[in-house]
Amino acid sequence: MSIADTLVAVVAWTLPGLARQRYREEWLADLVGARDLELSQWSIVGGAVMAAITIDRTDPSVTGITRADLVANRMRWAAALLGSAAVLGFGLFLWGGYEMLEIAPLGLGIQVLAFFLATLGLFACLGTLVVAFDFASRRTGLALAIGVGVILVLMVMVMVMPFLGILAVPALLAAIIVAFGSKRRPAGSQQLSGRSRVLVALPFTLLALLIVVVGVLHISVWNPLAKAPGLSLDEIYSAMSAAGEAPLNIFLMVWAIFWGAMAVTLPILCGLRGVARFFTARRIIVVGLLLVGTTASFHWFAGFNMGMSLADTFMTSGGDAAISGPAIAIAGQTALVAALLIGLPPLRYTAEMVTAGPR
Repeated sequence: MSIADTLVAVVAWTLPGLARQRYREEWLADLVGARDLELSQWSIVGGAVMAAITIDRTDPSVTGITRADLVANRMRWAAALLGSAAVLGFGLFLWGGYEMLEIAPLGLGIQVLAFFLATLGLFACLGTLVVAFDFASRRTGLALAIGVGVILVLMVMVMVMPFLGILAVPALLAAIIVAFGSKRRPAGSQQLSGRSRVLVALPFTLLALLIVVVGVLHISVWNPLAKAPGLSLDEIYSAMSAAGEAPLNIFLMVWAIFWGAMAVTLPILCGLRGVARFFTARRIIVVGLLLVGTTASFHWFAGFNMGMSLADTFMTSGGDAAISGPAIAIAGQTALVAALLIGLPPLRYTAEMVTAGPR
């Protein structure tokens, strides 16, 4: 396949499902004809690009779905992207210790990524409003004005006030609901066997258990040693007890036991015969990512008491001093963002899937 063939195939891939295959075949045939006649192929590539830019992506004859479904799909993309930006922003607000560990460029990179995802999500909001208003009353100008206002307000909320990223929690719950509430599946798809479902779930179980083990070591061993260099672990705990700041291990124990049990429960549930029609590969992946993300996120609460005990005893900050803390935080944020970007967006259908209808 030539470079021109690859380019038109990529351009065709960006088209809605009902038009994708037809345009791809037409453009590839045009390229074959151009080579036979020794004509320039780049005019065809340019025409393909222009067609992809100007095609009406709201026309049901092009998308294969109703405008109401198109609005719902764009809302799902907006929720996924804005929720992802909120997760990253709220994570930066909670785990502000990146700079303490001299890895500030990582924090800056996360902030840039959050801004990028928020921008995409806000444009998805704008696109949703345009389609919704144009479909309902043809007031596209009003939709654009409202869309711009939404962009400005939400951009301030997510980027300037990152603590409002807690609003990502409803988006995470929506990811679960959407992932389990899909009524359509691609034509010809089959249910996974019990063994396959367990194999898909196991990596997430192992990763969650690894986070539990590393989290316990971070809170009880690595971070105290990093907070009080030059002292042994016994000396650190003795100093906290003498100062009346002995940490309460109950928080760490509850976190480790609860999330460890949740991690083990996932493959057990996936192996049950009664859930076969619910646990598709996509749903297992979304739930597994949410498991990993929430396990890592609640690690902050499990270590809060220990952090305050160390801070009050040794007159340090309450943030992490060991690299393992931010590593767990980043793993959790990555998993939650992945859960949103996999669980919320609509499935990408081909023309055959569209014509097959609901299953």
